Amino acid sequence: MTSDDRTEDWRLVTRSRYDPTSDEGLVTTLVLALAEAKDVDPLDYTQMPPLDDYFDAAALEDRFFGRSESDRRDETRAVTFTYEAYRVAVRNDGRISIYTPAGT
Repeated sequence: MTSDDRTEDWRLVTRSRYDPTSDEGLVTTLVLALAEAKDVDPLDYTQMPPLDDYFDAAALEDRFFGRSESDRRDETRAVTFTYEAYRVAVRNDGRISIYTPAGT
């Protein structure tokens, strides 16, 4: 386990990568990654509350990925938000990391 896999009292559950050039949007990538972390069907709305209830992913997609690729590479930025008991980190290079509280 690397130091990147553990953040304070959080344990890495899964990683994913968003590709802004693909047909799959950031919301879809996040929902699929969260469903994997929770080990549930991403279409089971009883297990997967709407992402918009927790975070404005469309605004993040526009802010991080709406610019040219060369602009995105200039500096690494990240945003972290909580979805239920999970901590979700999204970087402007497309890397998504999902954490759960350590000990769970």
